[in-house]
Amino acid sequence: MHVETTRGARKEEFPDASMLLVLLPDGRWR
Repeated sequence: MHVETTRGARKEEFPDASMLLVLLPDGRWR
């Protein structure tokens, strides 16, 4: 799951982008 990697690595650098990436592709992963 890329969600964990995005929140762990991207959240600190890009908290806003992390939420967008999780929301947009979230439907595809689920």
